Amino acid sequence: MKQFAEVHPERIAAVARVEAEASQLEDVADAIHLLILHLTDLVGAEATVVDLERDGSLISCYSTAAAAQEIGRVQEIEASVSGYCFSVGGVLRTPNIRRDPRFTIPEGAVDSTVSMISVPLHVHGPAVGLVRVLSSTEDCFDDEDLSIARMMTGAIARVLMHAVRREIRDEAEDQQLLSSGNHTVRFADRRKAELRQSERYGYPVSILMCRLKGYVAGEVLQQVSALVRSTDECFRLDAADFAILMPGTSLSDASKAGARLGRTIETAAEGVRLEWEVRSLTAQGWDVA
Repeated sequence: MKQFAEVHPERIAAVARVEAEASQLEDVADAIHLLILHLTDLVGAEATVVDLERDGSLISCYSTAAAAQEIGRVQEIEASVSGYCFSVGGVLRTPNIRRDPRFTIPEGAVDSTVSMISVPLHVHGPAVGLVRVLSSTEDCFDDEDLSIARMMTGAIARVLMHAVRREIRDEAEDQQLLSSGNHTVRFADRRKAELRQSERYGYPVSILMCRLKGYVAGEVLQQVSALVRSTDECFRLDAADFAILMPGTSLSDASKAGARLGRTIETAAEGVRLEWEVRSLTAQGWDVA
């Protein structure tokens, strides 16, 4: 087996180039196919498959041409090689899957896979799927190949997250066109849309509920808007109350953001202070931290 002390700079540059190229593609499937095609080539594999979790099963959603027969295949998490990798939650590599005691190959299986790398796919929060890199050659992959697989899986996750954000943004724009302009109504619509996406892709959503105390000048509200991240959304609910919707943010990180926002406002505007609390968006409503 090949041995590398670290990932060669040329291979890192290749990963960066293909991720940049994928980020320019509008279609998610095209972007993911480009990434897995280059991943397969970079590590000398024969095929790469992307499985996504749905209702306790893994569904093969994307693959290179050599594994096209995998598309649409449904595997129970509790009774499959992919499911084992997904459940472990960490990166796995096996030189020979048929002799690896961790795996049980179904009787009568005709899959030619021998060597495999599997990397969990995270789109904020728990794993939402798995990337499997496959070869029919024993002991095909080394430590550098494993690192490349992790880098490319990260790129796939970023493509998926960008797609989620774009879908939410498009839905928000549609809602804004249809709404009366009432921020409270828009905030409710956005909560529903974000909840659907967070349940689908497994990332947390926090809400920072804020109230300004004291004389609130226009420049103070401008400062609030300037401090909100591009991935967050701020809704003014009435004269002094506003809410910040924070996708992909844990309660702990949202609390830190609230503290920073409070310090900044109180420093910039004499006599104004910020009261805030953090809530977690769930199907049952808003859970106060």
